[in-house]
Formats: sequence, structure tokens, C-alpha cells
Amino acid sequence: MNKRGLTSNGESIKRCRKARAGAQRRWTTEEVNNILKYMKNTLLNNLQIEKPTATAYYHQMNVQLQLKDITTEKTRAKVSNLKASYIQTLNWRETTGQGVEEEQGESSLKAELLKRCPHFEELDEIFGLFSILKKQLTHH
Repeated sequence: MNKRGLTSNGESIKRCRKARAGAQRRWTTEEVNNILKYMKNTLLNNLQIEKPTATAYYHQMNVQLQLKDITTEKTRAKVSNLKASYIQTLNWRETTGQGVEEEQGESSLKAELLKRCPHFEELDEIFGLFSILKKQLTHH
């Protein structure tokens, strides 16, 4: 078999896709909002996100929020995906968002940010506060 997935006589070989373990879960708006609220309260109580360990933090979150049938790993992955979406939107705002604001106004920029990342404002509050607190902790 060569690099293109063909046998020596030119026949193609079908590759099997790896099956997902378990069905993909759709998070409700309420669950996502509760996760964001939990993270914000963590910071407001002068605690750190993912401390003492990420596993312990997300396990405690699942217990507190009564997220039944959701593993710690799935909660952690959801937060990771939210953060990735936020960072991607933040990068877009830094590079091209200014042009949108100048051409169409601040409300258009806000609408575009929320289109790209529906929880942008909450995540900006959380990760903005997180970065400020992190800087304060490293300077003391």
C-alpha cells in the first residue's frame, strides 16, 4: 500500500473512521451558564480555576452544579472548548475587529463577537479577571 491508500494494483482501500465512545452530548444553555457562573464565583472568592488540580476542580463543579451523567472529563472539555472559542474570537477582534467597529459601529462589533462566541461577554469577564488575578499572585 502506498501513501494514497492504494494497493500495488491500484485498488483503493477504505479506511475506517474511529468510532466515538458514547453519543455526543448537547449541553443546555442553562448548564453552560451555570458552569460560567461557577467559574466566575471561583475567581470572586479569590480562588483559582483548576486548583488544587483540574480533575478535582471539575469534579467539585459537577457535584455542586448537580451535573448528572456528565463526567469530569466532559466538563473539562466543555470549558476548554469555550475558552478556545473565546481566544479565537479575541484574536479576531485584535486583528480585524477594529475595522468592523470603525465601519459599522460598536454595536455591530459586539454582535459579531457574540455571533462568533455566544458567551463572549461572560468569558471575557472570567478570563480577564483570571489574568488580572494571576498577575497579582505572581507579583506578590
